[in-house]
Formats: sequence, structure tokens, C-alpha cells
Amino acid sequence: MNDKPQIGEFFDSWPYIAAIIDRKGDITQVNKEWEKNAVENGCLQDCGAGVNYLEVALNSSASHKKEAQAAAAGIKAVLSGEREIFKQRYSFCPERGEKWFEMKVKPYQQGALIIHEDITEYKKEEKRYEHLYKEYETVFNNLHSGVALINVKDGNFYYERVNPYHREIGGAEIENKIKGKTPEELFRKDIADKTMEYLRKCRETKQSITYETQLKLPAGNKHLLSKLSPVIIDDKVEKIVGIFQDITTQKRLEQDLKNINKEYETILDNSQSAIFLLNVENEERITLQRLNKTEEKLTGLSTEEVKGKTPIEVLGEEIGKEVEANYRECLEKRETTTYEEELNLPAGKKTWLTRLTPVIVEGKVEKIVGSSLDITELKEEKQWSDALFEESTSAIALLDENGEVVNINDKFRKIFGYKLSEIKDKQLDDVLENTKKDNVDREKTKKVLKGEKCKFEARRYDRDGNPYEFLIKGIPVKLDGEVKGIYAIFDDITESKQQREKLEAIYNASTNVAFVIVDLDKEQSETSIKDFSPGAENIFGYDRKEVLEKPVSILHPKETEDKIPNIISKMNKKEDWRDKLKLKRKNDKNFTAMLNVHPFTEVLDDNKVLGVVIDVSELEKTRKQLEYTSYHDELTDLYNRKFMKENMKRLDTERQLPISLIMLDVNGLKIINDTFGHEMGDRLLKKTSEILKDSIRQEDILARWAGDEFLILLPQTTSSEAEKIIERVENKCQQTYRQNCDKALKDEPPVSLGKGFATKTDPGQDLEKNLKLADEQMYKDKRKNGITAKREMINCLLHRLYKSSCENESHTLRITRLALKLGEKLGLSEGKLKDLSYLGSLHDIGKLTVDEEILQKSGALSEKECKDVKRHSAKGAKVVAPVKELTHLSTLIEYHHERWDGKGYPRGKEKTSIPLLARIIAIVDAYDVMTTGRPYKDSISKEEALEEIKECAGEQFDPELAGKFVEMMKEK
Repeated sequence: MNDKPQIGEFFDSWPYIAAIIDRKGDITQVNKEWEKNAVENGCLQDCGAGVNYLEVALNSSASHKKEAQAAAAGIKAVLSGEREIFKQRYSFCPERGEKWFEMKVKPYQQGALIIHEDITEYKKEEKRYEHLYKEYETVFNNLHSGVALINVKDGNFYYERVNPYHREIGGAEIENKIKGKTPEELFRKDIADKTMEYLRKCRETKQSITYETQLKLPAGNKHLLSKLSPVIIDDKVEKIVGIFQDITTQKRLEQDLKNINKEYETILDNSQSAIFLLNVENEERITLQRLNKTEEKLTGLSTEEVKGKTPIEVLGEEIGKEVEANYRECLEKRETTTYEEELNLPAGKKTWLTRLTPVIVEGKVEKIVGSSLDITELKEEKQWSDALFEESTSAIALLDENGEVVNINDKFRKIFGYKLSEIKDKQLDDVLENTKKDNVDREKTKKVLKGEKCKFEARRYDRDGNPYEFLIKGIPVKLDGEVKGIYAIFDDITESKQQREKLEAIYNASTNVAFVIVDLDKEQSETSIKDFSPGAENIFGYDRKEVLEKPVSILHPKETEDKIPNIISKMNKKEDWRDKLKLKRKNDKNFTAMLNVHPFTEVLDDNKVLGVVIDVSELEKTRKQLEYTSYHDELTDLYNRKFMKENMKRLDTERQLPISLIMLDVNGLKIINDTFGHEMGDRLLKKTSEILKDSIRQEDILARWAGDEFLILLPQTTSSEAEKIIERVENKCQQTYRQNCDKALKDEPPVSLGKGFATKTDPGQDLEKNLKLADEQMYKDKRKNGITAKREMINCLLHRLYKSSCENESHTLRITRLALKLGEKLGLSEGKLKDLSYLGSLHDIGKLTVDEEILQKSGALSEKECKDVKRHSAKGAKVVAPVKELTHLSTLIEYHHERWDGKGYPRGKEKTSIPLLARIIAIVDAYDVMTTGRPYKDSISKEEALEEIKECAGEQFDPELAGKFVEMMKEK
């Protein structure tokens, strides 16, 4: 009962607006400030004692609805005990102006105490602080001076932050790496020492220090004006603010100013652009000051005529006012303006595109620089540009800023088969993807829509799915710097790609024409070599690696340097340059060459050019060499198929009858390639070509017709004469077999040929049909005699194997004998026993593909050598596969090193998935190796070998066969 008077006195003494509510939210007591505020705002009856404060909050106006609901929820949370305190800031806008309050709600007795504190002044100060802080950050980050905030602590100096300009000029790390670090940790020693010297001086004197210094910074040699200012708190330097300006330019200014007038005059007089200079007096009177030579030529006016005069004085009242109005617009806007104007001048009536740029000095426009472009012809060109779009030989689609089709030209309609009405307002990428999924590059479309040009080669399909090879160009259409659309241009390059391939062939094949691709640095007038053709290597004597990225000056003497600027100028204008000049070889000897430099933008990047150097004395030699290459086979030096076809047509006349054709095919080439590699196969082809050249007459034509086929054209030759030539060829082939087989296979393989011929005797016969007949006879001969030839080749290979490895003939005989004995014990058929006999002889034929040094090595093999050895079983299978009667043995040869437990090679076969005969050979081969020894392993006794086989049964060997073998050997 005593609380209310005490509360009332307490309330009335508060400077805050306060009230007490009960658990239901009803106001039980308010203080004077509450009543005063309610009266001022005309709401005493709505928020006095007895009123439910929660309902008042929930019934607030729509503009404060959200805040009021949050307040009601907070008050309820305090009344329910869910929260100890609730705070909320809100604005209130009575007629006197916006005010801010902070409401606090705390539990009190059975209800709550509500306090509203006026924080309007605090909010104003807060906004002022935010405004000042933003201004500070804006100045700090955009100041064109380097600024660094440095903490002074414990006698050292630690960087807190630097602005972007400081990082740019000083070369320090980015800000998140600079904080808390000393100058010694951030900069090179010379820079750090200089910085520390002045920081200490500033700290000790407690005064600002200004100094100039020249430093070698990462951004280059700089002349800096620096100022260090201490931040003093309680008579102690807490921070130092460092500000520096790059005054390198200012220091060079005096020298630059001496040259500026001369350079200015040179630029004006030699510029190809029409330029004029206006003088502005007190930002009011505008007079013409200077016209350059191009402007004088285009306008028919001279500087002497116009200097110091206004446009009206020069051009008359009507035209002069119009011209001066444009000048004055630039003056008033104080910015570059561009506009079109049509003027009738002494040089004639023309349309101009004029650009005016104000020269502002100390806030005043003192000059205006104008440039004029005669666009009279461009205006006329605009009239036929639309016709050019429609009649273009390129397929063109105009797209909007979303990549949707706006228009297509006639060529696009013809190639892709679409009408505009079918695809208008559709994504071009979606249209082209209708016929083939993933047929477009949407990322490139996005890049063009962002303003990037693109050019690439790709395949696209018409609406029926027919493919086309295109050079595709995406060109953004910009207006005021924004992309408003795209020109998608499709050029059919099927023929040009073929031409380019021919050019590339010439690029790589030409030895007396040098092609040099050069990267042109337009600013520094220097060049670097990016590619160097074989012909360039030949002419200049350099290896390609020696010149890449080197300046092109290594290829010419000093006397040629005066021509380089002219060449660069031509390239900048995308023009060809061609002339004779002196160049220099690697041996420093000069030679005269015809140099043609071409920008080649259709193939190379914009900054690359192609230089073509021709040593004239070699041209005829190159022509003959190319002619020879086009008609000869590179490997055998015989005529090629192209030459033979042309001569078959040339000689297919009645005067040359009878005409005979002999077709020959090399037997066993695949066996030689698989066994000894393609180098040995090439030797076989060369040996064959030598035999054939020695066997034909001078008037006969011999050509390599295909990979392993040769064709002889015999004009005025009967069938009997053709048979004699075939007989001579056969005798020479037999001589290669009669040689020592071991030597033949080591140096040159024996030659065996399939042969067929046909003779044309009647003018009405088709020589092509005779060629087909000769080909058919040749294949009949191969079927008849080819197997024998391949068998003889296999025998030669076995003989070679016995000479080159430890797998001698006695090893083969022992294995064969033991294998047959075990096969008989197993009750194998005659056919299986025959295969077992062949397998005993041929199982290790693949070792011919292994280096002899590895096979004869006495020590342990390396990992690579082991892999080489393990390949012999698979290689051996490929050797016998072409021989029809041995083909079925290839699998047995491949698997004879597989293990019963699946840990063998080459395929990891296991148990009965390994053929029976291969399992037999595995056992007898292992037994013979153990009992006879190898360079890498001593022999052991037969008893020890049989014990080893018993121990490996079930792991390496078939357990049943191993048992039978041990049993057989003990019976023996």
C-alpha cells in the first residue's frame, strides 16, 4: 500500500516518459512526462490510466504497424517472464518534426515498467558520425596521394592500413597482409631504412616532417614528396599519418615543357586527322586559333584566315551562329561533346562528325580542341549497308541483347533452311540445337553479350541435320557503351580449311622460303619471334629453339634498322609491306631477300604478323623438289600411286599395245612388323623395291601402289615377256632365302611376294579392268603360296631366336619331347598332340621382340626389363596369328605363362580358363629351365626340380597335371 505514493514521487521526478502496466497490459500508473507527452500529441484519452497498452500498440496506424506489433510481442514476453528486458527504437513524426525514442520494458511487481527515452539528439549525432566516416573513407580511398596509418607502439612502427594509391606506388602487399607489420617486414631494405629514419624523427620531434626522396620502387624509379604527421594523445605520439605524392612527373615537367610546343606542332602538322584549336576568353568569347594541315585541306580554310576570329566572322551570320552554338554547348557542359553537322565551306558542302574536348585549367575552360571527320561518304554508305546485309555471302543473324533473333539475311535462310517468321524472337542457340544436342557454345554467346568479340571455327547443322564447317564470328552491337545486340556471322570454310591445310604443308615443307611469325609491340616498336618454320631454320641457320621469344633484330644487320619503323607503321594500319632488304644468317653473313610482311588477321591474333622471306636463288630448286615429292614415295623413292595413275592414262594408247600390268604384294610384312617393329618392316619394303628395280627394264614404270603393294607398268610388253620379268623377281626373292637366315633377319628380312599380272592387247579393253584382273591373280597366288612363305618366315624367326637367346634348339626339342610324353600319358588325341608339338617349338617365339641384352643378362632384371620380358607371350601370339594353319595356336602361346592361381601374365587367367595345352607347356618349360639353368640362375638337380613342381602345384601349376608330370618323370 505504500508503493504507490513512493512510485508516484519517483515517477514524477523522472525526466523520461514512464508508465506501469499490470499483467493484462492495462496502464495502472503514468508519470508527468507521460501525461505531458500525451497532451502534446492529443492522445491522453488513448494512453492514460486504465487503457490497455497492448491494444493501443496493436491498433497503431498502418505506417507503424510492424513496429507496434513487435513492441506488443516484446511487452508480452516480459509480462510472461520469457524475457528480462525488452528494448526497441522507433521514430515518431509529429508536426514539429521527426523524433526518435528508445522504449525499455522491465518486469515490475505483477506487471511491467515501460520507459520511453527521447534519443533524437543521439540519432542526429550518430548520423553525423556516419556521414563524416563515409566522407573520411571516400577521401582516404580516392585520394590521389599515398596515405598510410602507422601505429607507434613499444618503440616500433606498425602499419595499420594504407590506401589504394599507396599500394599501387609503394608496391606493398594488399591490405589484409600489411596490417600489424613493420616497414622492415614489408619493403626492401633500402626503402625500409629510409622510412624508419623519418618515422623516428617524427616521433621524437612530435612535429610534421616533409621531405623529398628518390626511391627505386616496384612500380619504377620514383621521386616522392612525403609528409609524416604525428597524432598526439596525452602528449604521446600514438599514431603517425604518412602522406606522399608522386612528383616524378613534376620534376620532369620543366624538361617536358621545353619539348611540348615542338611535339605539339609536329603532331598537328603530321596528323591524318582534321584538328582545330579554339581559344576561350574569360569563358565567353570563342575564337579560332589554329587549323592543322588536314583540316585546312578538307575545309578550304587556312590558319591565317581564321586566327583570332569568331565562327560568325569566318563563316557568316547563318552558318557561324550554328557552329558557335555547338562550341558554346561544349563550353557550358565542360565535357566532351560529339555531333554531326552539315557545312557549306570553301572546299565544298560536306557532312562532318565533330568532336569537341574542353581544356580546363584551374577550373576554367581556356581552350577547346576539336576534331572533324568527313562522313559524307559514310552517310551514303548507310543507304546501301542494309542491302549489304541482305546480299552478303555470309550467313548473318542479327540478335537482340538477350540473344534472340531479330533478323536473318538471305544466305542464312538458304544455308540453315529457316524462315524469319519461324525463329524470330527465339534464342539462336536454341534454334541451332534443335537438330543436334550440345551443338552450340552458350558460353561464347554470353561473352559476346558482355561486349567481347569472338571468332572460332565449328561445325553447325541445318534444320535437316546436314553438317557445315563454319568460321563463326560474334560481334557485339554497342550503343553508348552498352551491348544492344549481336551480329552472328557464319562463313562456310570447307574449301578455305583445305587451302589452309595446303598452306600449312607448304609452311612445313618449304626449305627455301622462310616463314616467321612475329609478335608486334606497337608501343615499344619492338618485336619478338613466335614461330620459325623449317625453311627459316634452313635459310637463317638457326634452330627454332634458338630464336623463339628473341627480338627479330637478330635476323637483320644494323643497316636495315631504319626500315623497321615503316614496317611497324604499315602493320598498325593492317597493310602489307613488301621490299628487298638485307637480312643476316646465324654465321653473320648478310644476304639479300624479298621480304613480305602481312598482318594476317584472318589466321593470326591482331598483334601478330607473318613475315615471308624468299632467298630467290633457291626458288627453282624448291619447285623441282615439290614436284619430285608429289610424285615419289618417301620410303622407297619409287614413283607413287598418283604418278602411276597419270602415266596409265598417258600410255593407254594403241601405239603402246600390248600393255602389261604386274601387281605384287609383300608376304609376311605384318609378321616382321609385329616381331621386329616397323623399322624392320621398312627395310623389307626397301629391299623389295631394290629387287623390283633390278628386275625391270629402263622403259618400265615401277610404283609403290599401296602399303605393301607394288605395281609395274610395262608398255609394249606381251604376257610372255611379263612372265619372264616375274620369274626374274622370283629368283631374286629366293636368293634372300638362300642367304644365312640369321643374318637376313638381323639386317634385311627375306623377301616373298604374291604376284599377278594381266595384259591389254585390244584398244577396246579397259586398262582399269586389267589392273583389277592382275590384282585378283595376285590374291590367288597369295592364297596358294602365301602360307608356305609365312611358314618359311616362321622357321627363319625360330632360327633367329635360337641364335639370340638362351632358348636354343635343344631346349625346344626337350620341351617338345616331354610335352608329348605327358600328352600321351593324359590320353590326348593325335590332333592335340600335333598342336602340342608345334607349341613346344613356338611358345617362346615372342622373345624375338625382347632386347638380346635383356635375355642374356646374368643379374636381376629392372622393373622395366621385367615388363619387356613379360610382353613376349602376347607378342608371340601376334607373330603366329597371320599364319592360317597356326592361328589357333596364338591363344596357347599367349597363355603359356598364366598361373593356376591367376597371378600369371599377360591376362591373369586362372585354373581351367587356361587352355590345357598351355598348362602342360607351363610345367615342362619350368622343369627344363630349372634343370638346365639360365644366365640369371644356376641349374638344379632333377629331383629338386620335381620337388619344386610339387610345391608349386595348386599355385603356379595345375595340381592334377603337376602330379601326372612328377609321376611320369619318376617312372622314367
